[in-house]
Amino acid sequence: MAQQDDENVWTEPTTALRPVQPLRHEQPVSRCLLRLVSGPGSPAEISLSAAEVIIGRATDASIRIGSAELSRHHLRIRRRGEEHLAEDMESRNGVYLNGVRIHSATLRDGDTLQIGSAVLTYHEGR
Repeated sequence: MAQQDDENVWTEPTTALRPVQPLRHEQPVSRCLLRLVSGPGSPAEISLSAAEVIIGRATDASIRIGSAELSRHHLRIRRRGEEHLAEDMESRNGVYLNGVRIHSATLRDGDTLQIGSAVLTYHEGR
């Protein structure tokens, strides 16, 4: 309750203040992406904001690349925590990471994926 002091000025009573705890903010999700640098549909950028992205020639694939060299569901990119995992979906022509055929591998900034004639580079957002 406000009180009047000797000089006819109204003041609020003093209250004890407790320190405020800083807000905890979640780390922003990094903007990771694949760049289609050669092959059908290039150049293009593919955002990896979804938990899973399927790349292939099927109409129901998340990212459709129209090439007979690709299987209908050729490559899956899954987010696993802060990392992305590339997985061959039992494709006919395989998935190559930096020139080496893989079944699955964790992607690193600057990695190159080749599926058929399509070449993609992986970029981690900051």
